[in-house]
Amino acid sequence: MSVCNSVKKIKDGLYCIDEAGSCNRYLIVGSKKALLFDTGYGYVDFRPMIKEITDKELYVVLSHGHQDHGNGAYLFEDVYMSQKDYQRLMDFDSPECRRKSLVYRFKKLPALKDEVNVDSYADDVSFKQVHFHWLKDGDLFDLGDRRLEVIEIPGHSWGSIGLFERSSGMLFSGDPVTYHNIWNFNVPNMVEPKIYMKSLKRLKGMQREIHEIYPAHGPYPIPNTVIDELIGNLYDIRDHHENDEVFSNIMVPGEGYKHYYQNTLIIYSKEYLDKIIKEGLD
Repeated sequence: MSVCNSVKKIKDGLYCIDEAGSCNRYLIVGSKKALLFDTGYGYVDFRPMIKEITDKELYVVLSHGHQDHGNGAYLFEDVYMSQKDYQRLMDFDSPECRRKSLVYRFKKLPALKDEVNVDSYADDVSFKQVHFHWLKDGDLFDLGDRRLEVIEIPGHSWGSIGLFERSSGMLFSGDPVTYHNIWNFNVPNMVEPKIYMKSLKRLKGMQREIHEIYPAHGPYPIPNTVIDELIGNLYDIRDHHENDEVFSNIMVPGEGYKHYYQNTLIIYSKEYLDKIIKEGLD
């Protein structure tokens, strides 16, 4: 059994293609077309796994431009994403960044070394052949009997999007809404806490319509109450951050802090905290 890629059928027409026990890539199959939400790192070509499930025309959509969601875009000719995260994705298009991601992942999952060709992945992968198409709030993907609406959710990144199926109440949320850790860290073009709060409050306004949430990391589905918990987490960072645990990681420069609130965890930088204190959240 592969440790890099595995498939789980969640329900009819919905599959999760797990990558290295880390990334949830969702395959949504309609009567006419299918959609893949996120490509992961793309350590190993997982297209044959998709073909085993469906041979329908496939849309490939990125929730945002971070490498654990978009580096696998090299496997496809046409990819949809927010233009706001395009440069961020291109910043990862280098052998150095791909090797760094492997070092990080090998430490977490040593068995992955047996499945990934490090030199090929680091040196031969490129986005040059990919045609990117830009998404905006309200765009629709029509799969035949299923329609998925683009919901802009800036916060974790400027170009973070979700996909919402109104008929079922399923929200595919990417990174901004999850029980997994959310990095609001000292990275280039950090999104202001006010913007993230605005995104969460927009989802709060849709809460009665959202029945299940499928995030890009961690358990799924999760209840719509996670929206309230994340709003509470931001306020709690403002009011009770003094004893937060220091956090560091080879994937990002500098140090940050971990803040737990109910089932949620936000990892934030000193710069992020300063903005919360100086500029507020509302």
